[in-house]
Amino acid sequence: MAELRTIQKADIQDFAGIRFLLALSDQYAVIPFPMRSLGLQTQDQDYYMLVVGPTGLFLLSYHLIYQRYSPQHSLTLAYDIERSADTLEHYLLRWLSGLPILRQAIVVHEDTPQTQVTDRVVKVSWNRLRAWIEEGPVVIEAVLTKRILQVLKAELLYQRIFRYQILSEVDRAPGQLRYLAMDTVEDRPVMLKEVFLPQGASHEDSHALIRGAKLARELQHENIVQVENIVPREDRVYIVSEWCEGAISLRQYLEDHPGMIPLTTAIQLIKDLCQALMAAHAKGIIHRNLTPDNLLVTPEHRLKVFNFDAAKKEGMHTLQSTALKKLTEENPYADPDYAIGTHQVDQRVDVYSVGVIFYELLTGNKPTHYDELLWEPPSKMIPGLPTYMDKLIARAIKFDKDQRYSTIHAFYSALEKGTTDLIGSRYELIGNEVHKAPNSLIFKAQDTQTGQIVALKKLLVPPTTDYQTRLQTLQMTLDPLKELKYLQHNGLVKVIDTLIEDDDGYVIMEWVEGHNLREHLKTMPQQEGLLPEEVRHIALQLSDVLHYIHQEGYVHGDIKPENVMLSQDWKVTLLDFVPWSKVETGTLQKIPKTTRYMAPELLDGSHIPDEQTDLFAVGVLMYELLTHRFPYDYAQLRSRKDAEQLPQPQSLEEKVPEDLASVVNRALSFKRENRYSNFEVFQADLENKCDIREPQSRLEMPVSHVSAVSQEEIPRFLWICTGLALFLLFIYLVQEMRSEQNHSNLPVLEEMKYE
Repeated sequence: MAELRTIQKADIQDFAGIRFLLALSDQYAVIPFPMRSLGLQTQDQDYYMLVVGPTGLFLLSYHLIYQRYSPQHSLTLAYDIERSADTLEHYLLRWLSGLPILRQAIVVHEDTPQTQVTDRVVKVSWNRLRAWIEEGPVVIEAVLTKRILQVLKAELLYQRIFRYQILSEVDRAPGQLRYLAMDTVEDRPVMLKEVFLPQGASHEDSHALIRGAKLARELQHENIVQVENIVPREDRVYIVSEWCEGAISLRQYLEDHPGMIPLTTAIQLIKDLCQALMAAHAKGIIHRNLTPDNLLVTPEHRLKVFNFDAAKKEGMHTLQSTALKKLTEENPYADPDYAIGTHQVDQRVDVYSVGVIFYELLTGNKPTHYDELLWEPPSKMIPGLPTYMDKLIARAIKFDKDQRYSTIHAFYSALEKGTTDLIGSRYELIGNEVHKAPNSLIFKAQDTQTGQIVALKKLLVPPTTDYQTRLQTLQMTLDPLKELKYLQHNGLVKVIDTLIEDDDGYVIMEWVEGHNLREHLKTMPQQEGLLPEEVRHIALQLSDVLHYIHQEGYVHGDIKPENVMLSQDWKVTLLDFVPWSKVETGTLQKIPKTTRYMAPELLDGSHIPDEQTDLFAVGVLMYELLTHRFPYDYAQLRSRKDAEQLPQPQSLEEKVPEDLASVVNRALSFKRENRYSNFEVFQADLENKCDIREPQSRLEMPVSHVSAVSQEEIPRFLWICTGLALFLLFIYLVQEMRSEQNHSNLPVLEEMKYE
């Protein structure tokens, strides 16, 4: 392969034009921009190449390749080449003697016959260049070739890495360089990226970087730049990928088209990006570092994704989170969770980046949405832009990842068909308030067909799988819930329907006004719980609905304050039906549980959820409502080694009647045989044995006023003291106002401010 030498930093614009020259033997040297050695810096001189070798000196013009001249002006171009050749010969003869004639040629595209333009200039197609140069006798010895290169100061700037000859530097970024290189085995262009390892980097970091490149090597897609080889070195790694002729980065594309990218082009580029990411996500690979610098736009205005160095795949150690945080520092395209170090690696990381890039493609600016309520929709800057684009981007760049599109496929589908304000074609969200639970989001909505106010519960299924697998998981989760539509009880939230939309599962339920017991407990003073009669009133309603559930063959499995709703008139409604499972099936669905309310036999895996485990959870709930604390230390429940010394719940306070305490303690019994066997017996004991003579005044008041202190309870002397204090404050303010008026003529000293 011929050596590539350069007078200054090489900037090869078209690889195809030089590849046939590099195919020459090692005895030849190829010099781009030879006229720069004479001090000529005009742009027109940059379309010459000089070849020096045994068969002579050859000055080649690439003006027609780059369309600097039209074919009709070949004669004019030939005269220009002759003048340049004369200038170059005159320069060389000042230092050397015995030089052969400098042969000249105009290089044209393939399938063009060789023709003579003038006596000294010939037209040669680039696929015939090698044969044209190598034919003929040896006229230059190797010593003279070396002297010519010295006179021209043509340095061997780039080296060969493995089988790849570096031709020119394409661009550079912190910690890495990208080159155009030649695969000397397959005789084709490649992109060679040189990534420098940080000083003091461990072998673990080096292997992590290599594994990131290997992930990209798994991907075969027309919108992903194919990684072909990885060449590790001691302090750096070379990553070889396909060369995209004429492609530029999306960053450069945006700079070349400021605010002028047509809508159809922007949409097509984003669709290409989505197609690439869907292929990667289907294999469980998350890019994590999507920026315009890591995207290429081809001359046909199609997009390709590259640079998977920060990619992540479940179960594979790649770039550490600390290194990733540094990589994404001050990166406006990175998920906001990166900044605080709480990111979860799934598709929603890439969804956020796609939303920001799409916004920039449409408007030319990045969204300034640090306050989501104040962000500027693209439609305000682009007249005629469909309004659904605003909703599409706004949802993709939500700070709360649970409110974004869960998959890139959902984003792509919404882009294809457009978005509406309706979920399931009939449910319209009311307001922006979102109630968040550990495994779901709850939105208030209205059924546009019936006018009924409903609760839309979005199930938070981790989007770590491909599209088809996710749909199957959602279907398996929602199918058992369809039977629950037939459960009818006054204390049970009614299930209306289930649906799948935008790759998310939704459960439609009746809307229940009020607050859950956890919110109600927070309004109570610290270390003070509800009154015994209030707890008994709540427990009676809970036991009634749970008895009905178990009669129908279901288990709740996740009873806790967050799942019990309390209305203004103290009516209890049981929520969160998702974990329920049919006992008759024999194989229970996986039940999400909260460990504080789990029976000991569930914690150690010795038993499956049943009526007695739900009873234990109700006992914990009652204890917490009475005392504002938990009955057991969690470590006690986990340890059951010493059966003779079973842990006992902490004793209830004196204000709790003995009968009620006895019922609670039995429900909390560590041993199953000592616990209530069913809710029917539990409910009977609450009604018959717990004769609580508490005043009913608080139960007759709305819940929101329970924690308030009535006016009659405040001592009279406190009212007198408060009135006297207000009177003295009024006198003081009047005197201050008069003092300011009397001293208005006094000079005012400027206050000194210190930073």
